[in-house]
Amino acid sequence: MADGPSDPDQFHEESLPTPAGPPVVWLAISAVAVVTAAVLVVVFGSATAGLIGWILAGPVAISLLAVFGLRDGAVRATGWYRPSDVAEWGRRAIAVACLLVVVLSAYQVADDVARGMWS
Repeated sequence: MADGPSDPDQFHEESLPTPAGPPVVWLAISAVAVVTAAVLVVVFGSATAGLIGWILAGPVAISLLAVFGLRDGAVRATGWYRPSDVAEWGRRAIAVACLLVVVLSAYQVADDVARGMWS
Protein backbone atom coordinates (compact mmCIF):
# COMPACT_ATOMS: atom_id res chain seq x y z
CA MET A 1 0.00 0.00 0.00
CA ALA A 2 1.09 3.52 -0.69
CA ASP A 3 1.46 6.07 2.06
CA GLY A 4 -0.09 8.89 0.00
CA PRO A 5 -3.73 9.86 -0.32
CA SER A 6 -6.10 7.69 -2.29
CA ASP A 7 -7.28 10.72 -4.29
CA PRO A 8 -4.44 12.53 -6.12
CA ASP A 9 -6.45 15.80 -6.21
CA GLN A 10 -6.70 15.94 -2.42
CA PHE A 11 -3.66 18.23 -2.12
CA HIS A 12 -5.20 20.73 -4.50
CA GLU A 13 -8.24 21.18 -2.29
CA GLU A 14 -6.21 22.65 0.55
CA SER A 15 -6.30 26.39 0.62
CA LEU A 16 -3.24 28.57 0.83
CA PRO A 17 -3.10 31.30 3.46
CA THR A 18 -4.30 34.63 2.19
CA PRO A 19 -1.96 37.61 2.59
CA ALA A 20 -2.97 40.35 4.97
CA GLY A 21 -3.76 43.82 3.70
CA PRO A 22 -3.34 47.23 5.27
CA PRO A 23 -5.46 47.96 8.38
CA VAL A 24 -7.83 50.32 6.60
CA VAL A 25 -10.17 50.57 9.58
CA TRP A 26 -7.70 53.05 11.13
CA LEU A 27 -7.78 55.12 7.94
CA ALA A 28 -11.56 55.12 8.01
CA ILE A 29 -11.70 56.27 11.64
CA SER A 30 -9.17 59.02 10.88
CA ALA A 31 -11.22 60.13 7.87
CA VAL A 32 -14.35 60.29 10.03
CA ALA A 33 -12.51 62.50 12.53
CA VAL A 34 -11.36 64.88 9.78
CA VAL A 35 -14.78 65.08 8.13
CA THR A 36 -16.46 65.66 11.50
CA ALA A 37 -14.01 68.46 12.24
CA ALA A 38 -14.60 70.08 8.85
CA VAL A 39 -18.37 69.92 9.25
CA LEU A 40 -18.16 71.43 12.74
CA VAL A 41 -16.02 74.34 11.58
CA VAL A 42 -18.04 75.07 8.46
CA VAL A 43 -21.51 74.65 9.94
CA PHE A 44 -21.05 76.36 13.30
CA GLY A 45 -18.28 78.80 12.40
CA SER A 46 -17.42 79.78 15.97
CA ALA A 47 -14.18 79.75 17.88
CA THR A 48 -15.40 76.89 20.05
CA ALA A 49 -16.23 74.83 16.97
CA GLY A 50 -12.84 75.81 15.56
CA LEU A 51 -11.09 74.61 18.70
CA ILE A 52 -12.96 71.29 18.68
CA GLY A 53 -12.27 70.96 14.94
CA TRP A 54 -8.58 71.69 15.49
CA ILE A 55 -8.38 68.98 18.14
CA LEU A 56 -10.24 66.44 16.00
CA ALA A 57 -8.34 67.12 12.77
CA GLY A 58 -5.00 67.68 14.49
CA PRO A 59 -3.98 65.45 17.36
CA VAL A 60 -6.82 62.92 17.06
CA ALA A 61 -6.76 62.29 13.30
CA ILE A 62 -2.98 62.42 13.03
CA SER A 63 -2.63 59.99 15.95
CA LEU A 64 -5.01 57.64 14.17
CA LEU A 65 -2.86 57.93 11.04
CA ALA A 66 0.16 57.07 13.18
CA VAL A 67 -1.62 53.97 14.51
CA PHE A 68 -2.35 53.00 10.90
CA GLY A 69 1.32 53.42 10.03
CA LEU A 70 2.48 51.32 12.99
CA ARG A 71 0.01 48.52 12.34
CA ASP A 72 0.68 48.61 8.60
CA GLY A 73 4.41 48.34 9.26
CA ALA A 74 3.85 45.37 11.55
CA VAL A 75 1.74 43.60 8.92
CA ARG A 76 4.31 44.35 6.20
CA ALA A 77 7.04 42.81 8.36
CA THR A 78 5.27 39.43 8.45
CA GLY A 79 6.02 38.71 4.80
CA TRP A 80 2.39 37.90 4.00
CA TYR A 81 1.32 41.34 2.86
CA ARG A 82 -0.89 42.43 -0.02
CA PRO A 83 -0.17 46.13 -0.76
CA SER A 84 -3.05 48.44 -1.59
CA ASP A 85 -2.83 51.57 -3.70
CA VAL A 86 -6.12 52.74 -2.20
CA ALA A 87 -4.66 52.64 1.30
CA GLU A 88 -1.52 54.52 0.26
CA TRP A 89 -3.43 57.25 -1.55
CA GLY A 90 -6.01 57.34 1.24
CA ARG A 91 -3.26 57.92 3.80
CA ARG A 92 -1.89 60.79 1.75
CA ALA A 93 -5.32 62.32 1.17
CA ILE A 94 -6.22 62.15 4.86
CA ALA A 95 -2.90 63.76 5.81
CA VAL A 96 -3.58 66.66 3.40
CA ALA A 97 -7.16 66.94 4.67
CA CYS A 98 -5.85 67.10 8.26
CA LEU A 99 -3.57 69.96 7.31
CA LEU A 100 -6.34 71.89 5.56
CA VAL A 101 -8.89 71.44 8.34
CA VAL A 102 -6.34 72.36 11.03
CA VAL A 103 -5.50 75.58 9.14
CA LEU A 104 -9.21 76.37 8.67
CA SER A 105 -9.91 75.70 12.34
CA ALA A 106 -6.99 77.80 13.52
CA TYR A 107 -8.12 80.65 11.27
CA GLN A 108 -11.63 80.45 12.71
CA VAL A 109 -10.32 80.59 16.28
CA ALA A 110 -7.91 83.46 15.51
CA ASP A 111 -10.59 85.43 13.66
CA ASP A 112 -13.12 85.15 16.49
CA VAL A 113 -10.55 85.94 19.17
CA ALA A 114 -9.28 88.98 17.23
CA ARG A 115 -12.83 90.28 16.83
CA GLY A 116 -13.65 89.60 20.48
CA MET A 117 -16.45 87.18 19.54
CA TRP A 118 -15.28 84.05 21.40
CA SER A 119 -18.32 81.86 21.86
